Amino acid sequence: MRRLLRNVCVVSAFFLCAGAAGAQTSQAPEPALLETVGPDGHFSIKMPGTPEFSSSQLTLAAKLSPKGNNVRINYFTISLDNDNVAYILAYEDFPADVDLSRPDDILAAARDGSAQGEKLVSDAPLSLGGVPGRAYTIAKANATLIVVHAFLAGQRLYQLIVVTSKGYTAQNLDAFMNSFVIR
Repeated sequence: MRRLLRNVCVVSAFFLCAGAAGAQTSQAPEPALLETVGPDGHFSIKMPGTPEFSSSQLTLAAKLSPKGNNVRINYFTISLDNDNVAYILAYEDFPADVDLSRPDDILAAARDGSAQGEKLVSDAPLSLGGVPGRAYTIAKANATLIVVHAFLAGQRLYQLIVVTSKGYTAQNLDAFMNSFVIR
């Protein structure tokens, strides 16, 4: 699951720059939700446990740069992975010279990068206090489900991601998605 979690985050950022099928498996209840505030204080979210923070650098696709050059961006994740269900908040800040004036196109590119080679089960626009977003679900060939809510707030792309292994349910999926606040 940890490798899948890493691949989902990287694939989603890379291409931008981006209940399970079958019988349910017996699983223990998830812990109570705890509020996590972003390191810069710009957002908060509730997760079932204490998440891990990580960061890396990615190369933004040249087509998004006005100069046509590849641009390095910082990519951050706050994640909680119990091997069968993972809760992730990923975000990246785009440089000021990247044209984000068409948020629907940026959000569609994130969706398309995440879903490349997989089945897009659902896809719909959404909004969070006027911030444009997209909600979509991806089904992988191995029956893993990936539920994403993505929002473009100024120069920052947020992606709330829940990954469930075959036969498992993300018990706090709605509470996780609905707890996200941009400050």
